Amino acid sequence: MRKLVYGKVTNQQLMERFGIMLQAVDWKLLPPLGSVPVWLRATLDEFQKYPSITTEKYLSESVIAPVLLAVRNLNHVGLYSGVMLTTDEFTGICDFVIAQESRPVVMTSAIIAVVKAKKQDIEAGIPQCIAEMLASRAYNLKYKLPHKQVFGCVTTANEWQFLQLEEDNRVLFLGRRYFLTELPQILGIFEWMVNQFR
Repeated sequence: MRKLVYGKVTNQQLMERFGIMLQAVDWKLLPPLGSVPVWLRATLDEFQKYPSITTEKYLSESVIAPVLLAVRNLNHVGLYSGVMLTTDEFTGICDFVIAQESRPVVMTSAIIAVVKAKKQDIEAGIPQCIAEMLASRAYNLKYKLPHKQVFGCVTTANEWQFLQLEEDNRVLFLGRRYFLTELPQILGIFEWMVNQFR
């Protein structure tokens, strides 16, 4: 069977091949507010000075990468950008993968897939994120890493939607979308996710 490419996969393909079921969750959990490092606030303030620049690369480098660097530093996890992740079912380059530990060469257990939504369209980024979560779980199983549960996030840089892949291939939409102005909440949700693997 032909491998699916992350950036081209559709919800229909995921439903037919993997029985993916999408489910909204009224997330009663109020995640802890994460602490926002001073350097991150300064970086994002600098970004706000040029609101008209909205290229994919600029948003990824100026907003998403700094937020994820803060997640890495605050939670002592690994962060991989542009990593090739090939499994029996999928192939392609992942935007970002957060791993349980930071190692320079070999990625440890993949726990959160983060996708930069193309053309500022969160909905269009959902299938790619689900595919990367499925591939992360397959990677963990192949290398006998302990985690079958995997989280995901699709972001436009301004909006952040969090997902959870269950063992039965249900994909839970964790609450509402969060906005960059809610940075403590966003960092808190990432912290909560990481803590599920402690």
